[in-house]
Amino acid sequence: MQRIAHHVPFGQYLSALVGSLQRREIVAHMDWRHLNRGRDQWSIADALMKNKLDHEAPINREVADVLDILPRKSAGLLFTTTGVTAVSGFSKAKAALDRRMVAILRTRALKRGEDISDLNDQQVLSGWRMHDLRRTGATILQAMGCLSRSPRKFWLTQAGRGKALPVFTINTDIYLRRGLRWSYGASSC
Repeated sequence: MQRIAHHVPFGQYLSALVGSLQRREIVAHMDWRHLNRGRDQWSIADALMKNKLDHEAPINREVADVLDILPRKSAGLLFTTTGVTAVSGFSKAKAALDRRMVAILRTRALKRGEDISDLNDQQVLSGWRMHDLRRTGATILQAMGCLSRSPRKFWLTQAGRGKALPVFTINTDIYLRRGLRWSYGASSC
């Protein structure tokens, strides 16, 4: 994660995307006002959530590392190229990431003594979407035993506002008060 974090702002954005396992647009709209570093918590407004409910997400080590390298502000978007709008151009960023990943895969194949020179880039790196990072993260968390039921329950935690919690919402105490400290490559929760 540390290598991609140096490419501003998309490196930090991708690190936060993988570290938080939130949706692409939610991370793009991350605002300093919604972060509580003292509690390691990120409040996500209902307008950004697919289920239209407020959401509280833990700030784990991966996301905290991203926050630590960004210039500190009291308000405003974390990931922006204009200072006014959220980062965009996801297809260009993904294409650049794909090129880097293909180069890495080709280098590794060469080190293993494999000849893949006759393969085109699409054959070396199969098609994937940014959302696959979220799905894969959920699969890994479930395999590690971090998500006791459905991964969906982790992302649909409601912050309050007096609304009744949907049946599929998790017990926030498990993940927020105790604090889920998952990070890339962790062997346990």
